[in-house]
Amino acid sequence: MRKINKACVAHITGLHEKMGSIENQFNSLLSDFDSQIKKVVNEFNDKHSEQLEELQALYSEAALELKGVVSEQIDLMKTYIGDRTDAWHDGDSGYKYCYWSELWEEFNEFLERAEYQEFEFEVKLRTFEFEELPPFNPNLNQEN
Repeated sequence: MRKINKACVAHITGLHEKMGSIENQFNSLLSDFDSQIKKVVNEFNDKHSEQLEELQALYSEAALELKGVVSEQIDLMKTYIGDRTDAWHDGDSGYKYCYWSELWEEFNEFLERAEYQEFEFEVKLRTFEFEELPPFNPNLNQEN
């Protein structure tokens, strides 16, 4: 079985280590940047906490009220669909109406989540995740 030769292994390993070092440097810079962002976000939240709480409460109230209205309409849609014939269900009108009703049900699911939406800011930065080298030996159970 042909293995990767030692010179190529050394070259691959060296380049891989170089990539790892660069990724570590980048992740370190990103970590510093992330700390600065968190500081700014915390300062913003502290400065505007009362307004954010008020907006969150108003948003929750509006979502709850809208959910009630939308739920009533969905119930009416379901009743209408239930009263239709099989031919109507199999036809274009039935398909379109049922699809339209599903869109409203999805919107209602959004409203269920929106009622509990928290007004907070979070910024997530993605770091590099280092990829390990695959084995150099085709016999995977043996050492390189």
